[in-house]
Order: sequence, then structure tokens, then C-alpha cells
Amino acid sequence: MVVSSIISVVLGVVVGFGSNSIVAHADNVGVASFTANPTSVVNEVPVTFSWMMRSSYGADIAIICPVGVTIKTIAGAVFPCNTPQSLGVATIGSMSLIINNVSGITQQITATVYPEDSTGADIAADAAEVTLSSASVAQPFVSVTQSATEIASGGQETLAWSGIDIGGANVRLDCSGGVQFYISGSTVPISCGSVVSSTDLAVSGSVSIVAQSLQYATTTVTASILPSIVPGVYDTTHQKVLPFVVDPKAAPTSPAGTLLTSSATTTPSGALFYLTWTTMTAASANLEFICNPALTVFSGSVPLPCNTPTFTPTLATAGTVSLMAQNTSATTQGLSILLQPLDANGTYYGANTQTLLMSVLAPSASTSSIQALTGSNTSTASTTNSSTGTSTPQSIAPNAALASSTNQVPVAPHTPLTQPLSRGSHGAQVTILQTFLAQDASIYPERLITGYFGAATATAVGRLQQRYSIASPGGAGYGLVGPKTRVKINALVAP
Repeated sequence: MVVSSIISVVLGVVVGFGSNSIVAHADNVGVASFTANPTSVVNEVPVTFSWMMRSSYGADIAIICPVGVTIKTIAGAVFPCNTPQSLGVATIGSMSLIINNVSGITQQITATVYPEDSTGADIAADAAEVTLSSASVAQPFVSVTQSATEIASGGQETLAWSGIDIGGANVRLDCSGGVQFYISGSTVPISCGSVVSSTDLAVSGSVSIVAQSLQYATTTVTASILPSIVPGVYDTTHQKVLPFVVDPKAAPTSPAGTLLTSSATTTPSGALFYLTWTTMTAASANLEFICNPALTVFSGSVPLPCNTPTFTPTLATAGTVSLMAQNTSATTQGLSILLQPLDANGTYYGANTQTLLMSVLAPSASTSSIQALTGSNTSTASTTNSSTGTSTPQSIAPNAALASSTNQVPVAPHTPLTQPLSRGSHGAQVTILQTFLAQDASIYPERLITGYFGAATATAVGRLQQRYSIASPGGAGYGLVGPKTRVKINALVAP
């Protein structure tokens, strides 16, 4: 803490002759008297050093300052501590100084006057000294403020202060852990128990702190505004404390399925359909088919289990898979499909599933439906079991995961495009478009069937448009599926 004392000129106790006299040199050089008034100072009280020299060639004064004590003149100029300063050649004189004590405790200040000999050298043996007591400033901060007593994780807390008679300030942040601090605008972390700046901050100023919680619990932080004694050393006795609360970090959002669509909500038995899905904050996904004994779902020629998560390993967080459902009954059967998200630990979040309801037509209703939907050339061949009258698929287009690893692509069904498509579109129409494009590696080398119209799909559409002189790079409609492009694609996939 800083104590300011102003030194007034008053002649005090004289060092006399006799038992307390200064022994003069042959040229009668010495100190007749040296005083300080008052000898006990507090903030803003004047202090005067006065001296009387015997025949002298001049004198110096040195004031020893403990840590946290500084001196300045009445005009505000710094008066150096611990270094002799010239008093000139006058035999009688005085000066007023201000003593600042910011150490936090009362300090003893020693001032010594040295007479000079004819060569200008100080005569230590004939020096005189006085000691005075300097109390630390009562409170170095006029005010301290904070912007909030509670902030959200990642929020900002601004601390401000106004100081007097100190060299600077700093801020220390104390907490039980679980919070990472940053100066606003900086990426350099500050840990609990550390000051926010490696150098002293201004006597009066502010600092904005960003607090990032690392735990799912509230954390109390204590911000201490510290007055500087000397650079890097602080008076904790007179610190100002500003507590605030940092809210817990946001709990992670549970994985969830966000979209599950099919290229057909009613499908003939034995006909190919496409499922497209997306998830949110999931590590992977899986599908589960809720079906009765009359239904079997196939991926390629492989029958899939019902009423349990289907794929091992699990699927990507978003994608498209081609499937076929076979109905062995004489009536239309309902098929429920669940999209189940998983976290990084492989845990299923059943409460956040997406459900899709489909109808699988009976075989008697399927033949004409397949021909109407896909034309006479289907991608599914079958043989008939004469004893049961049921058909078993022999060759079904592989699913999207297999297609991406084997470069096999499902044959595009002859389902026409009916709506404009552009970047950001998603759903069954995009799946149909991507399935068509993927059949030509020079058009769509990525061959990704995701159900989402992204950059790669837009580029592929652009290449198709250039091939058939529909649009050119930079021209209107380039990379978009508009009326002309849609008509061309439908003509190309028509049976």
C-alpha cells in the first residue's frame, strides 16, 4: 500500500556539541544539525528535512527506502532512493518530499546527510542521520467493480479498478479448479491461482476475462485486485476481492437421429428401395427393422435380421442404403424401420430414434407394381420354389457402404425426378439423382450416395450439363437440377 508524506521545512533537534557533537576535521567540516519533521508520517502529511552545516564545501543526502517505499518531490518528480543526492554548498537548507509506502506495513525510513571535503568527497565519519516511521497507505484502491456476479461458461467478466499512490496493479484468479481463463481476445490460457498479466497493469484500469468451465458443475472464482509494491510483487494485505460464479459447461447433446426417409413408402415385394438417414452429434448409426414372420429385408442377396440392430459394424452418421423387402403373405404388411444413433462408446440412444413406416405389398399385387415403377428390366432376379410358391432374390444391388468400397453402384431405378434440386437439398429425390450420376465415373467419380446434395453432387451435375450442352460453368443453372436438366436425366434413365 502507498503512504504519501509531504516534507515541510522546519528546523528540529540540533545535533550539538559535547558528548553528542560531531568531531570536526581540521578544516572544521561537519554537520551542525539535521532533522525531519514530523518523524512519523501518514498519507498526505508533509515531511521536511532541514540541515545546518559547519564550514562546508557542500553536502549530499541519501534516503534508504525499504521495498514498497518510493519518494517524490512536491512537484511530483521522482526522488531517487538509496543513492546520494547533492544538497549544494549552502550551509543551511531544507527540502520537502513526499514518501509513498505501498508495502502494506509501516516502514522505517533512514535519511543521512554527508558533508563534503574540499575535494567533493563525502565524509562518512561526520555524517548525521534521522529515522522516521512511514505508515502504509490505508487503501490503495478508490473503487473496484465487476460486470457480473455470475457468467455462463465461455462468458466474459470485466474487472475494473481505480488506484492511488501505487505503481501498478494485477489480478489473480483463484478457484478450486475446473475453469480455464483467457484474457478477452487472447488464446493464451490462464490457470487458477495465476495472475492474469506477466507485467503490472495500470494503476487504474480494467481487464476482461473469458472463463471456460471444464466441468458439469458450478465453480466459484475469486478475483483479487492486487496493488503492486514493486513490479511483480504485490500487497495481499490490501487486495480487493471480487467473487463470481462460472456456470457449468453445457452437457453434451445426446446423439439423435434427425432424418430417415425412403424412396418409397409403399413398395412391391421384391422391389428395390433406398433409405437415407442423417444424425446429430452421433458417432455412428444403425437400422432396426420391426417386421413379422411374413417379411424379410435383404441387403443385396443377404437377408437381414428383424427386431434387433441390423448392421455390424454400425453405419456412418449419414448415408444411403439400398434394400429390398420380401412379403410372403397374401396381404400387404407393415414394416417399421428405426434409425438408432450411437455415441462414441457404442451406446444406443433409443429415446432419440427416428421411425419410418412402410407398406410392403403382397406378391399378387407386386408384379404389376414393379413393372409400373421400374419397367420390365429390374435389378432383381429371382427363382421360384415350387413347393412353397415363394420367390428368393438372387441378385440385389449392394448397399451404399459396399458400393463405396467395391466401386459397385446400385442400378438407378426408373423413378423420375419431379422437383428442382440444388445444394442443400436432401431426401429420396437426391438419392435417385446420385444413384444415376454414380453409374458414370467420369461424371461422378466420388460415387457417394448420401441423399444430400453437396459440392460433389453439384460438380457432377455440372459435368453432365456440359456433356449435353445444357449449361456452362458460370452460366445460369450450372450445377443445379432445373427443368432442362431434369428432363434430360429422366430421358436417360427411361426404360
